[in-house]
Amino acid sequence: MIILDTDIISAFAKADSLDLVLKLFRNEIYITPKICEELQMPLYYGYSYPKEIFKKVKILTPNPEEQEIYLETLSKNTILGKGELEGICIAKERNYRFSSLDKKAVEFAKSKGIKVVVLKAILRTLLEKRICSKEEVRSIIKNIEERDNRTIDVEEIFETEL
Repeated sequence: MIILDTDIISAFAKADSLDLVLKLFRNEIYITPKICEELQMPLYYGYSYPKEIFKKVKILTPNPEEQEIYLETLSKNTILGKGELEGICIAKERNYRFSSLDKKAVEFAKSKGIKVVVLKAILRTLLEKRICSKEEVRSIIKNIEERDNRTIDVEEIFETEL
């Protein structure tokens, strides 16, 4: 089970690749209420990709203990966003994995002992599990780069023959 932060789930949705990630994680992908709130914003600007996320991904509501941990963490951490912090707190308490494109969020999650899955690992695993061909992964990368305005270093993804 894995919690995907706003940035990474948005990147896959924009690239029309959310279904592949759901398949990879056997539909055990979650977002939190704060991540859901962050995903609402693009709707106000006319983007439709969050609707796909809301249809296909479950929302994990924090229990009272997780909510208390989140609020305490929020009061001590001014660097990370609310979605990232809530996702990390729930992932820690439930022993879930966490994924984000934000390096600071990834490092913070790791410092809390959470297993983190980065974008390159997801793309590489899509290849290794033969969910996608190299051409399909290259297409996902191209779509993410174009639609999410980011650059992805592909060396580690394609470094060895599968």
